[in-house]
Amino acid sequence: MKNAGILLLVFLWLGCMQLSAQPVHLLHKPFSTQYCYFDSIHGVLSSNPEKIKIPDIQFSIIWAKRNNIHELAALLELLMCGQISNQSSSYIQDSVEKEMVAMLTSYANRSKYIHAEILQNLGYFYYFVMNKNNLSFEHYLQSYNEYKEFDPISFPGKRKFIYELGGSYFRFGEYRNAIKFMKEALATKLVCGEDFECTSYNTIGLSYQALNIYDSAFAYYQLGKQAAVHKKNETWTSILDGNIGSIYFLKGQYDKAIPMLEQSVDVSLAHTQRRNALNSICLLADACLSLNNKEKAEQSINKADSLLRKFSFLRNHELTSHLWRIKAKLYAAKGDAGHTYLYADSAMTAMDSLKAEQIASNQMKTNDREQYVQQKYEKERIESEREWQLLLRNALIVLIIFMMVIAILIINRQRLLHKKLEADKKFAESELAVATTKLFGFRQRESEKDELIEQLKKEDEEQEELQGRIQLENAILLTDEQWDGFRRQFEKVHPGFFSNLKREIPDLTPSEVRFLALTKLKLSPKEMTAMLGVSLNAIRVYRYRLRKRLNLDKDQAIEDLVEQL
Repeated sequence: MKNAGILLLVFLWLGCMQLSAQPVHLLHKPFSTQYCYFDSIHGVLSSNPEKIKIPDIQFSIIWAKRNNIHELAALLELLMCGQISNQSSSYIQDSVEKEMVAMLTSYANRSKYIHAEILQNLGYFYYFVMNKNNLSFEHYLQSYNEYKEFDPISFPGKRKFIYELGGSYFRFGEYRNAIKFMKEALATKLVCGEDFECTSYNTIGLSYQALNIYDSAFAYYQLGKQAAVHKKNETWTSILDGNIGSIYFLKGQYDKAIPMLEQSVDVSLAHTQRRNALNSICLLADACLSLNNKEKAEQSINKADSLLRKFSFLRNHELTSHLWRIKAKLYAAKGDAGHTYLYADSAMTAMDSLKAEQIASNQMKTNDREQYVQQKYEKERIESEREWQLLLRNALIVLIIFMMVIAILIINRQRLLHKKLEADKKFAESELAVATTKLFGFRQRESEKDELIEQLKKEDEEQEELQGRIQLENAILLTDEQWDGFRRQFEKVHPGFFSNLKREIPDLTPSEVRFLALTKLKLSPKEMTAMLGVSLNAIRVYRYRLRKRLNLDKDQAIEDLVEQL
């Protein structure tokens, strides 16, 4: 063993012991065979603790480890922990706890069977040795969550473990869970060891009885009795007879209850089951009184008194309260008011003591639960903090990497954007130059057209008129097609002009739009007439209508308005 205290205790024995025969037949055998051997040793220790000594177990552990039978070695180590923990020394019990917890960690990834076995043994240890009930349940349930998927052929302890879990629920008054797991235990195949059939049926019956479901309780007591009779187990037969009799009693069937209870009393006393006998005697006396058989009731009460005086360990508040209550009923039936009052008061006192014990027990359970919850909370808090720090560290690393990636992307994007802006700027400058050149071309052509008209005026009047018409027809006029080209070039030089114009002065005619565009280019009326193919009078009309529509003052010029667009 790892723990120094346990090693000291073990080796004190080793010097005076001889090596016992070792289980060589287990070499190269599966876990199930090893487990059945271990269970047989456990059974011997349970019935006769003196037959196998701790050093014998230690020698077997050494032998198993030398022969690489590590699972058997672990089972035997658990067995030895159980034997050592029976000592009252808190130091030894703490040492055993540390050893078993260390084993649990060691076998977490080595053997699923041993890991479940250690959890179950820790549950047993915490309940029966350390009185840590909630911690016991936690380990029982952790073990169950592991072994519930195991095949009982491969894991022979499954039936026993489920039975122990059901028993724990029963002791804590959680009867429905007790019924559930006891039934599951009965349905699980028995491979080796004790079958717990009678006690399982009895526990199910007691659970149903506690839930006031008497028919189901009666049925399971009957099944338990059949199993006990089949096994020729007179102890369990008497216990179950008494429980069957209690159901008859609770249902008011006293004629049926009395013979069952009498048989339970006789067999229980013959097999030294004194507590069961005392309980059956109290029920028997109560049933006799209910049938007004005072003589037989008094005989039963006297027998109960004799048992209580002879065996003080039988005394408890529940039994004494029941017995004194029956005595009070007996004396009331006899008309003895003094004794009736005396025993009724004693019964009440015992009942108050019982309630006080229950309150103290519940308080102890509450305190134990609070302590367990606090310990579990602290453990979870520490684990949560550790996980949080790990998560925070990983998050910071991820964040730094993410920010670096973002920074690189932003830098690259800025570079690309800068290049694009440079390219767009050069393209815009090029487009503006082209558009400006084309607009200049429009104005240049208009100047040339004016010069042509002036020239025609100096020529022969008829000839001038004829040739002037021909040249004007051939000159560049703003047709729709030409206007579209002009407009595209204009928008490049003065972007947004036409949309602003439409927003500021809605419902303009196409001619007025063209007039305002040419005004934006600061062309003279004469140049406008040539480009638009209209007379000067038409230009004046455009100007007059626009001033009137826009309500312009005399001091305001259309050119100023257009300049703002």
